[in-house]
Amino acid sequence: MSSFRKSNPRRDHKERAQPVNRSKYGLLEKHKDYVARAKNYHFKQDRLTALRERARNKNEDEFYFSMQKQKTKQGVHITERNAVFSQDFLQLLKTQDANYIRTQLNINANKIDRLQQSLSFEENDDTFDVTFLTEGTFDYLNDFEPDSGDTTLSSKAKHNAKHTIYVDDADQFENFDPSKHFDTPSELLNRKFNRIKNAQLHDAAKNLPTSAVMNKMLKARGQIAEELANRMERQEHLKRALRELEIQNALTKKGPRVKVGKDSMGLAVYKWKSERKK
Repeated sequence: MSSFRKSNPRRDHKERAQPVNRSKYGLLEKHKDYVARAKNYHFKQDRLTALRERARNKNEDEFYFSMQKQKTKQGVHITERNAVFSQDFLQLLKTQDANYIRTQLNINANKIDRLQQSLSFEENDDTFDVTFLTEGTFDYLNDFEPDSGDTTLSSKAKHNAKHTIYVDDADQFENFDPSKHFDTPSELLNRKFNRIKNAQLHDAAKNLPTSAVMNKMLKARGQIAEELANRMERQEHLKRALRELEIQNALTKKGPRVKVGKDSMGLAVYKWKSERKK
């Protein structure tokens, strides 16, 4: 009989949801929620009752000599430190704080470098002159390449490098088209390396990303730029905090000093009087 009762499908009892007109009160409280709330409430009430009983049974004439050194502020007991820290211990604490800030400065600087590298897509193109020589204007003594033994070129020669193109006659010289000769757009003629061909440009045009992908890329680039700006601002704050700690640590040292002005961060600059060392 029990096996039949287990095999018989039972009805799924679903919990009632919060009515629409009471949706502003949030989810409908279930019985388990009420039990948890009631236990918490009674626990607090029992604790308050025990505290009231303890206060009622306390001896009003109870006195300890330590009570003379205690303080209260608006009914709240205030405890003070048992011992005052020495000056050497305070300097050690400030030194540890300064070391922590230096560590954060290095970490933040490395992150700034990585963000700047991810945003740098521009190339520094070095331009060079392109000259066309006919057979009559070619100098056989000076226009040849250097000997194989001379493998090094001066920096001036590298900067003034020229690309010489030879033509057969004057008509070919007048009708010469560099863009057609190099099979590249005229805007890329000044590139020394990685000069893209027209066929490569046509293939790249076919594989251009869609507008959705471009918007996603621009959004990601904007997020990187925003993070970079925040990192740079944080770097300035860390530098100022480190400078303040260094000034505070220096002021704890002995010797006469005078304030001579302020630095670029707006912090005071002190100068100590030079003393003769024994």
